[in-house]
Amino acid sequence: MKIVLFGASGKVGQLLTTELINRGHKVTAFIYGSSPFDENQNLTIITGDVHNLENVEEAILGNDAVVSTLGSWGTKSKDILSSAMTNIVPAMEKQKIKRIITLTGADARDTGDEPNFIQVFTHWFFGLIQPKIMSDGEVHIKTLRDSSLDWTVVRSPVMSNKGKYGSYKLKLQLPMPWNTINRKDVVSAMADQIENQDFIKQSPVIYR
Repeated sequence: MKIVLFGASGKVGQLLTTELINRGHKVTAFIYGSSPFDENQNLTIITGDVHNLENVEEAILGNDAVVSTLGSWGTKSKDILSSAMTNIVPAMEKQKIKRIITLTGADARDTGDEPNFIQVFTHWFFGLIQPKIMSDGEVHIKTLRDSSLDWTVVRSPVMSNKGKYGSYKLKLQLPMPWNTINRKDVVSAMADQIENQDFIKQSPVIYR
């Protein structure tokens, strides 16, 4: 399958690029800045800006699916996810590409969530200290939900390179604030969703 990966130069994006190539896919890595990748016959590098519709349309052209590991942490605008979706969604619909898998934080809320008292508090507190980050994740989910695409948003607790990995679960259940996940399990989950139909138009949370 031909897959375009937005955010390919990030921590998760680099691992996922390698994982997808190892699984036999051809990857177009969309990056902003210098490339961290070695040459590979199954890898195409496109440098661009997700705020630029022409850059996005060029990257998506000819692919079968779209994956995003974009994030707003460390950026000035704090709008990377939501801005990207305002360009990616219409570009996909225009080119009749249906499947998209994206990544965001577990505190981003979606329709149907049933938070308990602790989760309500942590959502409020995080929204208080990082309102733009919270809004960015939630607006990106809403944009996908309002689209005609076959989307899946993987919501992840705090990621690290520590702890066990190799066995994860996706659940339509909000995590507690102390939940964590190994970054490699997030990579596996997103790669698995490329051809998985279990969570179409849903935003599951990943658990170890």
